[in-house]
Amino acid sequence: MKPTKVKYLEDTYPIDIRIGLLAAIIFFILIFLLVPRVEVKPYELTKSIETILIDTHLPIDIIEEPPVQKRPNILVPTENPDDADIGTIDPTVPSDNITITKPDVSLAPVKFWKVEIKPKLVRSFPPKYPPIAKELGQEGDCVVEVVVGTDGHVRAAKVVKSTGYELLDQSAIEAAMQYLFTPGIQRDNPVEVSMSIKIGFKLR
Repeated sequence: MKPTKVKYLEDTYPIDIRIGLLAAIIFFILIFLLVPRVEVKPYELTKSIETILIDTHLPIDIIEEPPVQKRPNILVPTENPDDADIGTIDPTVPSDNITITKPDVSLAPVKFWKVEIKPKLVRSFPPKYPPIAKELGQEGDCVVEVVVGTDGHVRAAKVVKSTGYELLDQSAIEAAMQYLFTPGIQRDNPVEVSMSIKIGFKLR
């Protein structure tokens, strides 16, 4: 009987190392060849972006400065409105079927300014007697308060004492707006003045 030959690890170690290294190289070569190549594609947006240009140069309105107005002299108010000057004017010229009483005009300056020179009547305007008022026999006296401007024209008018009839009151206001005066003067400057005018309506 022949004796059995025993192999020791020390005898086969160099060969085992070479075989393992070769097998590993072959394994990685196969992986490199068989595994598909990964290609990286750039990211693409699914929606398109529209570029909008905005004009930041907005139109600007140029505002002109108002002209400098000369400030009037300061007016001196009276302490008591009853101290205001009071005057009368000549009666107006009556029209057909109208008897206008002597106008009772009293000066009551706006905000109770005491004028040095009172307004004077330059032109009066007879009121129209409404036909309906004549048919109904409507009569009465109307007191109209007017504001005489710095140019002598009546700027505003309102009824302070009514005749009791709207048609006659309206006719009195329309007539009063046509009056013309010389302006009131305070410290050599024309000023607005409030006056009361009495206009009468009477059928013959």
